[in-house]
Parts: sequence; C-alpha cells; structure tokens
Amino acid sequence: MCYGNKNTGDKMNNNMRTSVFSGLKVLDTDTKQLVDVSSLWDKTTVCIMVRRFGCAYCHHQTTLLMSMADALKERGVQMVAVGNGSELFAQKYKESVKFPGKVYIDKDSAMFKQLNMPRWGTWYVLQTFLYKYF
Repeated sequence: MCYGNKNTGDKMNNNMRTSVFSGLKVLDTDTKQLVDVSSLWDKTTVCIMVRRFGCAYCHHQTTLLMSMADALKERGVQMVAVGNGSELFAQKYKESVKFPGKVYIDKDSAMFKQLNMPRWGTWYVLQTFLYKYF
C-alpha cells in the first residue's frame, strides 16, 4: 500500500514519487484513458497495490482496508487501486470488495517493478498464513 499527498510540502517524498514513477502510465478503468501515475496523488491518497485482480489474498487485504474507508473519506483521503489484469477482472474486483475508489490497470506491472515489490506465489502466501496462525 502506498500513501501520499502531492500538496504536503514534503519535497523529498514528492520528488521521490515523481522520479520513481516518472513516465509510467496506468489505464483508468472508468474512462479507458492512460493517465500518469504521478496524477494519482493529486490529493491525499491511499493507493492499494493489487498484484492480480483475481487474487484471493489481494481481495482479503482490500476487504480489511475497506473497514477504514468511511473514516478516510471523512478526512478527505481518496482510495485508489492499481493492479495487473484485464478490465473484466478489475471490474469484478471492484464489485466483490465494494471498492469505493478508482481502479487502474498496470498492464506491465511497471509500478511493482519500480517499487521492487516481489511477486509472491501461492506457497509463500500459504506459508505466511500458516506461520502466523499455527
């Protein structure tokens, strides 16, 4: 999950965000237009990084975050989700987790690569749950 605000005056974070995501574009699933990733932080934003829209673990994590959605909205914080997959899966994801914000598709997983986010397999996720609960 990424958190950011373009207007905080925090030049280091704004410069880092601009340089890390420079030139990256994602598909807005509502307008079907490509948008600059840096524009996602036009206001205070929580960006949920969804590795794959059909991933059960991603659905679970998003559902947990939805418990904070009303409190975030009251404070003027927008929620966006960026993930990899088709428009159909993005729509199903939004419907199934009742996601209130915009959903974007990162077809090449460029944001994940820029952030050095590993791709976790089913076995890794399963081990994590087993270790935590047993």
